[in-house]
Formats: sequence, C-alpha cells, structure tokens
Amino acid sequence: MIGNNSCGAHSVMGGKTVDNTCELEILTYDGERMTVGRTPRDELQRIIGAGGRKGDLYAKLKSLIDRSGDHVRQEYPRIPRRVSGYNLDQLLPENDFHVARALVGSEGTCALTLEATLNLTPSPPYRALLLMGYGDWEYSWRSRACNSSAEANRAGRVRCTCSRKHAAQG
Repeated sequence: MIGNNSCGAHSVMGGKTVDNTCELEILTYDGERMTVGRTPRDELQRIIGAGGRKGDLYAKLKSLIDRSGDHVRQEYPRIPRRVSGYNLDQLLPENDFHVARALVGSEGTCALTLEATLNLTPSPPYRALLLMGYGDWEYSWRSRACNSSAEANRAGRVRCTCSRKHAAQG
C-alpha cells in the first residue's frame, strides 16, 4: 500500500496512503537505517548540519527542491487521486519537507520501508452502494452533470437527490 500509494473508493473519505503517512522507518540501498517524516525548517537544518548519511540525503533532496520547487508547484497536477509518480511536492517547504510522504508511491526505488506510522480513519457506521442504470449514453451524461447527493439511513436505504431538474427527465 505504501509502495504504490494505494487509494480505493474510500480515499474520498479518508485520503490516499500518502495523506495518512506520518513516519517511515527505511533502509537505504547502502544499508543505512533511518526514520523519516515531517521535517520543519529548523530540524532540516539540524539534520543537514549533523552530516552523516541522513544529512547527505536531506541536503541532496533540499538542493533538488531549491532548484525545482517552483516547477513542482506549477506543474504537479492538483487532482484528488494523483497516485502516479514521485511525490516531490511533499518536499516543498509548505509541506514541511515530508520525506516519508515523498517516498510513498516510489515502489521501493528509493528505499525499503521497514515500519510505518500511519493515521487511521474510522470506518463509517453505515455504508451504502448506489448503482444507477441508464437507457442511453446521453441520459447518463445529463445525470452526471447534476449535483447529486446520497444519504444512507440506519436501515441501509439510500435517498438520492439531484439539484437540476433536467437530469431527472429522460
């Protein structure tokens, strides 16, 4: 799940894996074990200043963002379920240089994940599935154009509402 930034139907409610990753214990390919996560500026400077393998990695990642941060801000797509590619946007200062979240979805190409600290989202007490069948493509398209909502009650029955009359006409 961490390796490919999994997100299914419930990601709309609880977020993608990257949104719920707090910290990772990783093993680099040269055998260095370290904990990575959210890194505020003062801590980032401390880690880089301390040197060692972690300081070197953080310095290189910071250099990458210093050179490419504006491009990442402008060009990374802002879509709710973006799960492909590296999460370089998580290294931006406004995201607290979150190295753990930058590694989510990297499919093990940057480090091996040994442990993870994640936020858990409680399962909703009621669930419902709404399937809608349409007689033709045009009608289904018009129905998608409306702002609709569905609510489930305790019995599991679903009530759907649509704010545009033409979507209900067929």
